[in-house]
Amino acid sequence: MNFIHKFFNRPKPPRAKKQSHPITRHGRNFDDLYFWLRDRNDPNVIAYLEAENRFTDVEMLPTEPLQEKLYEEMVSRMKEDDATVPARKGIYWYYSRHEKKQQYKIYARKKDSLQSPEEIILDCNKLAVGHPYFSLGVFKISENHEFLAYSTDTDGSEKYDLKIMDVSAGSIRDSIPNTYYDVEWASDHQTVFYTTLDHASRPYRVYRHTLEKESELVYEEPDERFFVELSKSRDSRFIFIHLQSKITSEIRIIDCNAPRKDPVLFSPRIQGIEYSITSWENFIFIVTNEGAQNFKLMQTGIHEFEKSLWKEIIPHREDTMLLGVEPFRSHLAIYERKNGFKQLRIRNMKTWTDHDVTFPEASYNLQIGQNYEYDCDVLR
Repeated sequence: MNFIHKFFNRPKPPRAKKQSHPITRHGRNFDDLYFWLRDRNDPNVIAYLEAENRFTDVEMLPTEPLQEKLYEEMVSRMKEDDATVPARKGIYWYYSRHEKKQQYKIYARKKDSLQSPEEIILDCNKLAVGHPYFSLGVFKISENHEFLAYSTDTDGSEKYDLKIMDVSAGSIRDSIPNTYYDVEWASDHQTVFYTTLDHASRPYRVYRHTLEKESELVYEEPDERFFVELSKSRDSRFIFIHLQSKITSEIRIIDCNAPRKDPVLFSPRIQGIEYSITSWENFIFIVTNEGAQNFKLMQTGIHEFEKSLWKEIIPHREDTMLLGVEPFRSHLAIYERKNGFKQLRIRNMKTWTDHDVTFPEASYNLQIGQNYEYDCDVLR
C-alpha cells in the first residue's frame, strides 16, 4: 500500500531554471543557460540536485528488489577477502588486502619472510569512517621503512590531504592540505617532494617538505599546456620533475642525496619533441621521438646532458614502437609494441645480449607489476 501511494503520488521531474550567462569561446558568442549549476556552494544548486535525487528514488522504487538481487549476485562472484601478491622492498614484503564486508584496502607488510607476523600500516576502512566519500591518493614508504607518506580525499574534489606518519608509532608527524597524486622521498628519509593544483585543477607546482618544517616551493610551471608530475629512478638516485603537454616534454632532475639543491634542467622543451629518462649506474637512458616517430633509446653520462654527447643504443624502427625501458642492476627491461601487441625484451647489461619473453597464447595483454628491487634478477 505504501508503494502504491508513493508511485501514484510521485513528484514531477524537476526542471532546472534557465539563467542567462553570455560566454565567448574561440571567437563565438554563446548563452550558457545552465552555467549557474557549476557553483557547488550555491544553495539553489544543492536544492536542485536534492530534488533530482528524490525524483530518482521514487522512479527507481519498483526496481529495488531487482537491485538487491543483482547486488547479491555480484558480491557472490567476488573474492571479498582477496589480497595482492606481496612485493619485496628491502627487508620487508609489502601488500594490500580486503576483508569481507569491508569496502577499502588494508595495507600491510611482513619483515624478512612471508611467515613473519603481519604489521598493518594503514587501514583505509578506519580512515573512511564518518566521511561520505573516501579515496586514497598516494602511499609511499621512505627508503628506511620508518615513515609513510599517504594522502586522502574525502569530498571527491581530487585535492588530497597529505600526511606523514611514523609507521612504528602510528602517529602523524605532518599534515599538508590541497596536494595532488605525486609524492617522492629523498634519501635523507626526512624530505618529501609533492605537487599542488592551480585554479583549473592542473598540477603545476612542486614543493619540498622536511619533517616538521614549512614547505618550500621548488618549481612552478606557468604554461597552462603543461602538467607537472614526479617520479623516482629505479636506483633511487634521482627524482624527476616531468613537464608534459600532449606532444612536448621537459624534465628537471633532483639529486636524492642533495634534496636542498635546485632541480637541474636535463634537456629544454622543443615543440613536438617528447622524451623520458631514467638512470643506470653512471649513465642516463633517454627514450625520445626526436628524429624517430616510433621512438629510440639514447644513452649519456650521468652529468653529460648536452645532446652532442648522447649515444644511440636502440635505433628507430619503422615496424616497432619503443614504449619504454626499466633498468635493473644487471638487466634492462625493454617494452615495445609490434604488430599491435606489447612485447617484452630483456637485455643482459654485462654481455649486451637480448632475449625475448614469449607468451603461450597468440592473444595476450602485457602489464608490468610492482618491481621495487633494483638489484634483482626477477621481473614481475
